[in-house]
Amino acid sequence: MGANVLKPCGGSKKRVVHGRFKIVLIVLGSLFVGAVLVLILCCILLKSRDRKKNTEEAVSNMFEGSSSKLNEIIEATENFDDKYIIGTGGHGTVYKATLRSGDVYAIKKLVISAHKGSYKSMVRELKTLGKIKHRSLIKLKEFWFRRDNGFILYDFMEKGSLHDVLHVIQPAPTLDWCVRYDIALGTAHGLAYLHDDCRPAIIHRDIKPCNILLDKDMVPHISDFGIAKLMDQPSTASQTTGIVGTIGYMAPGMVETKHIHNCFFFLTSMYTLIKNLGF
Repeated sequence: MGANVLKPCGGSKKRVVHGRFKIVLIVLGSLFVGAVLVLILCCILLKSRDRKKNTEEAVSNMFEGSSSKLNEIIEATENFDDKYIIGTGGHGTVYKATLRSGDVYAIKKLVISAHKGSYKSMVRELKTLGKIKHRSLIKLKEFWFRRDNGFILYDFMEKGSLHDVLHVIQPAPTLDWCVRYDIALGTAHGLAYLHDDCRPAIIHRDIKPCNILLDKDMVPHISDFGIAKLMDQPSTASQTTGIVGTIGYMAPGMVETKHIHNCFFFLTSMYTLIKNLGF
């Protein structure tokens, strides 16, 4: 009877081996699942990075032309050397670029690294600005985005800005009253078009002689319209006041109420411009 109740010693050893085997399987299975999850996560991250890269490349190609022109402009300006600067402002620096074909352009270089909006919204705004055509408005021809910078291409205005003609060029060119009148009238037509004929209306917010460019025939072309909205930040001239625009050229109503009133803004801007022209 006693011999029959004794159990063989090998049984407990088998259970121990079987338990260890199960533990090894669990560990290996956990490692395998972990490795698969890490692999999936890496694939998602790589795919997301490629998608972002492709999006940026697609955005950078949303302009009327090819990147070869931008490369030629970079070459013509020696990678935007200071000696090619023809203007500076609160939203960027303007360079003169003479291409191999002989075509001359002005290109505005914008710093967009601090811009709070998306590339998509900026592209949409620039496409809208590119569709605006008026004799008294500067024509946006092409644009690019590269890393932290935006580049906007315009036709070069031979006579420079109204500010240059009135205060910088020496000896000062002679402006008879007919020319002065035409500059004031042309600028008024351009502002009226922005305020009344564009949908949605575009408020310039910084009309001054520096932003009125003159072509070879002394026809005025308003520049920088829509840029303040595009950059979504106040100009340098107003950063310390919290008011958008340049003091002395903006509507007094904006200083008092910080709100834009189209008609009042239009009249006061034109009044200041006419005073500059000597009327």
